[in-house]
Amino acid sequence: MPDLNTSFYQIFPELTLKQFSCFEMYSMGLSVKQIANKKAISEMAVNKHLKVARDKFDCQTSSELRTIYLCRVLRTISVNIPYATNLV
Repeated sequence: MPDLNTSFYQIFPELTLKQFSCFEMYSMGLSVKQIANKKAISEMAVNKHLKVARDKFDCQTSSELRTIYLCRVLRTISVNIPYATNLV
């Protein structure tokens, strides 16, 4: 099983597991080369997975791709964590 959070994988149904794995690592700041080394695949394969993700999310840049990841993850986390009402 790849190194990833499967609950976050579930909020990206547009992507295959391989695409999500590269997408998640890239969104966490790993370079294409680092992802390729960690997953034991070519940099070309990583770039292909990231391009498919960009196309599926209609992103022009990698920054937009990272933003989509962070927005969905933060939305999921905020829905699942009750707000503290007694903090001052």
